[in-house]
Formats: sequence, C-alpha cells, structure tokens
Amino acid sequence: MKRYLILFFIVISISLEAQAQQDPQFSQYMFNNLIINPAYAGYKENWNVSAVYRNQWVGVEGAPKTQTFILDGSLAKDKVGLALGVINDKYGLRGKFSAYVNYSYKLLVGEEGTLALGLAGGISQFTYDSDKATYEEEQERDFLNGKYTYMEPEARFGIHYSTNRFFFGASVTNLFSQMFSKEGSIRNIVTNQNNHFFLSSGYLFDINDYLRCKPTILLKEDFKGPTGLDGNLNFLVADKVWIGGSYRTNIDIWKKEVESLSGSSVVGMFQFVGDTWNIGYSYDYSAATLRSFNSTHEISLGFVLGKNRNLKILNPRYF
Repeated sequence: MKRYLILFFIVISISLEAQAQQDPQFSQYMFNNLIINPAYAGYKENWNVSAVYRNQWVGVEGAPKTQTFILDGSLAKDKVGLALGVINDKYGLRGKFSAYVNYSYKLLVGEEGTLALGLAGGISQFTYDSDKATYEEEQERDFLNGKYTYMEPEARFGIHYSTNRFFFGASVTNLFSQMFSKEGSIRNIVTNQNNHFFLSSGYLFDINDYLRCKPTILLKEDFKGPTGLDGNLNFLVADKVWIGGSYRTNIDIWKKEVESLSGSSVVGMFQFVGDTWNIGYSYDYSAATLRSFNSTHEISLGFVLGKNRNLKILNPRYF
C-alpha cells in the first residue's frame, strides 16, 4: 500500500486521537474567535481583513493544509456585525471548501457588558478523489474508488459575551449535518460531518504598565469522539507583541463511540501587533503516536480597513 492510502488512515486515526474533530483545527483562534463563533463578527468595531494558513505535518504527502480568509466589520452604530469568510481544507484524499455569511447583533448588558448573538449560513463543497492514491493490490480499490463531489448548505450559531476584561462564548457548527446524514452511504464517507460545539472563555490581567496576561480556555465537542480541551496562556508586551502557548489534550466526559486515546500537543506562538496590522506564527509539537510528524506551522495576517483605522488605537480589543 502506497503513501496516500496509508496517509488516509493516518489522518483518520490522528484526527480521532486529537479531539476527533472534522472541522479544521487552528492554533491561533484566540486572536480571531470568528473562526469558531459567528457571534464574534463585528466585535472589533472596525472593518478588518484576516487570513490564516496552516500546514500540518510538513513533508508528508497529502497531509492537512488549511487556508481561511475573513472580512468582518460593524454597522448600525456598532450594533450589527457582518462577516464574509471562506475556508479551504485538504487532507489526504478529501477536501472541503466552505463560504459563509456571518451576522451578529449586539445587546448592552449592564454598564460594561455586551452580548452578541450570531448566525452564519453558507455552502460547502466536499470532494473525495481516490485516483490520487496508488495501490499494491487491485482489490484494495473496492474500498471507495473514483471521484465524488457533494454540495450541502451549512449553518452555525453562537453567543459571545464580553467586557473589557472578560469574555465567554458558545457556538455550534454544522447544524444541517444530521439532516442529510444516511448511515452507510457514500455521502457520509465523503463529507464525514458531525455537529461541533465550542465553549470558550478568557480573562485579561494587567501585571504592570507594560505587561498583560490573557489566560483562555476552549472546550471542543463533536458528540462522537473524545472531548478536546485547550488551555492557553498569552502575554502582551507593551501592547505590541503577544507571546505564549497552548496545551491541547483529550478528556472523557461520558462514554462515546470513540474512546479517548493518548494524544496531546504543545503549541508555541507569537503575534506582532501594529496600529493597523498584525502578523502571527505558531508551531505545534504533537505527543501523539506518530511523533515523527511534528512539524506543524500556522501563519496569520490581518489588516484594519476603512476610515475607522484609528479606532483600534482609541478602543483596543484584547479578545
């Protein structure tokens, strides 16, 4: 069996081992929660464009590669947030391209709090191409041979509460996945979709005039495999450089179809923050079974657009 077929099963096994998530995984989501929560649209109260490129297991043919592009901003005196986003994800013989429109509405809660309700709708195209694989034995083609393409609508919902120091978010993705699911069908093999639930929270501490500390946490649940848990700790130096890291692991909350396997990873990251731009980098080191595939890199880039470019300086957003 050649590398592509081997990698196909590697991707499946490692994805189950590392949180069992079919949604693309990112390490720098704490710098732009719109990746996981549609209610985050317009949070920064100006128009922003951002992009992320993630290259997992560098040097392995067919390893996961993911790109995102997001445009978001606010309208109606910052009460409404809008965002357009695309995600392109390829792994092994599979691919997924999604385009979304995000809408959020903000409500004032108390003197300092803001509660945003968000909804996203869009469409995803799933592809599966076994012609890219090679086989030693012809009978192995019986697994799933040929090219397949499916297009399905998708929706997401989320809430996001924030103050200047604290935030809490909850969201669910792939809301339509069970409507189209049919056990044992080729569609289920090609799309491989489950509902995903995210809980996130964080707090900002001022250590001194030049150093801030932001611990955050993210709980990821796909209701099939082990629950994913991320603990993150980042420091902001002179309001110019974020530096920190994450610990990602699995936990068992209740018995599921897939038992929790020993799969954890450590992430180091930094982000340079300019007045109207930012650039970040992260590196994942996995303690999973296939330890030789440890080179995972992620790069992020963002810009502030439009007439309100100085708003970032006057009213900085730390979440």
